[in-house]
Amino acid sequence: MLSVTQLRDAAEIPLRALPDETRIGLPTPVGPSGKAHIGFLCYPETLSPKKKLEFLAPNYLILLSPDDGHLIQMKAIQPSDFGQPHQPDDVIGGWGVDRLSNTPEEITRMWNDLIAALDELLPVYVENRRVTDNVRQAAKNYLYLFDIISEEAFRPYYRALGHDFYAWLERISK
Repeated sequence: MLSVTQLRDAAEIPLRALPDETRIGLPTPVGPSGKAHIGFLCYPETLSPKKKLEFLAPNYLILLSPDDGHLIQMKAIQPSDFGQPHQPDDVIGGWGVDRLSNTPEEITRMWNDLIAALDELLPVYVENRRVTDNVRQAAKNYLYLFDIISEEAFRPYYRALGHDFYAWLERISK
C-alpha cells in the first residue's frame, strides 16, 4: 500500500489533464473496507477581486489503486452527486487559516499529524486489517484534526465520497 504522499504524487499525473487552476483534496478511501480505492476530489481555485484564494465546488474525481497508484477512473462530477446544493461553478469557500488562532508552525504540525494519522489508517481500512489500540488512537486524532483544519465547505464532500470510511472511523474511535 502506498503512503499518502505517494498517492498524492500519483494523483498529480492525471491531474495534469485538467486546467492549471485545478487542485486535489485529501485522499479518501472509496468503498467498503477490504475493497476500497483511493479517491481525490478535484476542484478549481480562483482569485477573488480582493485577491483572496477561493475554491469552487469539486468538479472531477480521480480514483487510484491503493497498491500501486495506477489510475482506475477519472470522471466529471457534480455537487448533486454528493447531495450538495451548490452549482458546479459556485464558489463554496476560500483558503485562509485566519479562522484558526494557531501559528503557521502549529498549523503545519497539525497537517503533518493529520497525514501521519491517515498513513496509519489507510492500510488498515483498505486491507481490512485488525484494528489495534494505535489505530483507534489514529482514528481519534484524524477526526479531531480533520474537524479543525479541513476546509468546512469540503467536509460534506469528503464524508459523502468516503461514507464507509468515515463510518468506520467513527465506529473504531469510540
